[in-house]
Amino acid sequence: MNTAWELVGRETAPQPQPWRPNRLLVAASIAIAFATVTGAIVWTTQFRVTSQAYETGFGEQRRIALADGSLILLDTSTSVQVSMSRRRRSVELLHGRAHFEVAKDETRPFAVETGDRRVIAVDNVFDVDRETGLISILLTRGKVLVEDNAERRMLLPGDRLAFEHGQVNIDRPDLEVVTSWQSGRAVFKRRALKDVLAEFNRYSRQKLELTDPQMGDIPISGNYQTGNNEEFAAALSGMLPLDVESVGDRIILRRRKAVTAGEAGN
Repeated sequence: MNTAWELVGRETAPQPQPWRPNRLLVAASIAIAFATVTGAIVWTTQFRVTSQAYETGFGEQRRIALADGSLILLDTSTSVQVSMSRRRRSVELLHGRAHFEVAKDETRPFAVETGDRRVIAVDNVFDVDRETGLISILLTRGKVLVEDNAERRMLLPGDRLAFEHGQVNIDRPDLEVVTSWQSGRAVFKRRALKDVLAEFNRYSRQKLELTDPQMGDIPISGNYQTGNNEEFAAALSGMLPLDVESVGDRIILRRRKAVTAGEAGN
């Protein structure tokens, strides 16, 4: 038989209630989640970087159209890494020579980095050349800012800034000569023959070799198509006392022997 206390205890014992979510807390949680997702999407859109590598083989030139409207012309044996986002445009020149025509975008400066030098542009046309021990920047239109460690230099059209073996030099070269490579040609104005041969050898696996070093300082002038060393060697043979001989992947240029009176009569 149950006591009065037991009966009272059974009647007043608390019963478990079903859980009901707080509507304000749920709404707040959804709002926070939405804001987080939206923020992530915006961050991804703003900072997402697309990167693409481009290069040319030996003797090859290549023109690249970028998504922002800029153009890059790569010279022979050149390699670049292009990175683009909504906030920045940058190109790293790993080696070789490149011509840049930058589409105007004042909210996104166009930066070209090579070694520890950085060229910053907005609406410009310029060349950057990186060889062993040499980096040069040639400006043909607009203005560019060149950063070299803690120092900054502003270039004007026609200026060429060169860093070579720790030395810095600014000059104003003949633009017809220094930009001729962009059309697949080489223009020389009293250039030493040894330097002319070196320029032609950049574009052909069949190398020009001069056997007489004393002839290397002979000045050469003219406008020539690059990429065909045999044709150029034949042209040299018509201008200078040189005999031409092809030996495998070499084109040998030898000083032509003088013809004596006795040999001429035979």
